[in-house]
Amino acid sequence: MLIIADQTTHRYVIVLSEATSIVELVADFSYLADVPTGKLVFDFTHTASNLTLVSPGQHLIERLPGHFGFHPLDRTIEQLSFIGRLVEMPLLVCPSHKVSVVLPVPSSHLGQFFTQLGVLDLVRQWKVPFETKRIWEDEGARDDDSRLVLIPLTDVRVDGAGAPDMSQMAKIRDKIVSVLFNAFNSGVDAPTWLSETIGDIAEGIASLVRGGLMAALYFPNTGYLELSMMNRSEGAMGTTPDEQLDALVNRLESTPPAFEQVHDRITRCYGTLQLSNGFASILLAPDGSFATMVERTGLPSTGIPGPRATVVLQLPPKSPILWEPFAYERVATMWATILN
Repeated sequence: MLIIADQTTHRYVIVLSEATSIVELVADFSYLADVPTGKLVFDFTHTASNLTLVSPGQHLIERLPGHFGFHPLDRTIEQLSFIGRLVEMPLLVCPSHKVSVVLPVPSSHLGQFFTQLGVLDLVRQWKVPFETKRIWEDEGARDDDSRLVLIPLTDVRVDGAGAPDMSQMAKIRDKIVSVLFNAFNSGVDAPTWLSETIGDIAEGIASLVRGGLMAALYFPNTGYLELSMMNRSEGAMGTTPDEQLDALVNRLESTPPAFEQVHDRITRCYGTLQLSNGFASILLAPDGSFATMVERTGLPSTGIPGPRATVVLQLPPKSPILWEPFAYERVATMWATILN
């Protein structure tokens, strides 16, 4: 949300919360397109500090990624990708503004999470000036101690044909294996299978999205895993929501091996997939059904980063008591089948 737009001092501040989407950022920039050149600040300190809180009394829907109980990784990827595109390709977005960011102090809950996820490292990599700021925190706020960063924020490269860099993907797979084997406590050989499955999904998504910023989180206590990725170099395909939906469908049709690879792994884990391009999205539900969505906002598509994807997998948790009976029985019953 654009909260300061002072054309006298030429200072513009956009605050980013767990709810700030790419659409809101585009709306903010529709105003900034004609303002005098100045300093543009992205402030991350307005994100709630206890979004990874998990308590036994919560309902299942409240523990879904993107809802209260989990940090919405896809929103963070969108926000950072937008900033990265602005820094690396300013002439395509909003030329001449000096970009900087404000991050929560590392000692805060949110600051610790951002550090683990690799936000600080990414900002330094992009050479974006930043400062840290103390944030208000509820005394009862705490993180879900089981949360694991399976894939820290990583710029995934692809070749001219859109195939991911296999040496880089090998490092991502090794990271997944090391994290799961160090933290997973199960009677089945789940770490090996999970590592292969998540690695296959990451590789397939990289092909579908054609590279970009990727990260993945896993919550063993509730069995949820989220992987998100966004391409910021290509820009949205198409100029209208309908054109963007057609372009997204064409992308899937032109990359059947990658989509089939992702589709197979996701459906076996009763997972969900959302692929987006500009203001258009395709959703794959756990039952295998598809749905499409378009947001006709009237906003310009100029400057929007390219295709993006989010995968959520539902896996057997460490603490079944946190699950509603039907959900746990469903996943536990199919676990043996999944591993075979």
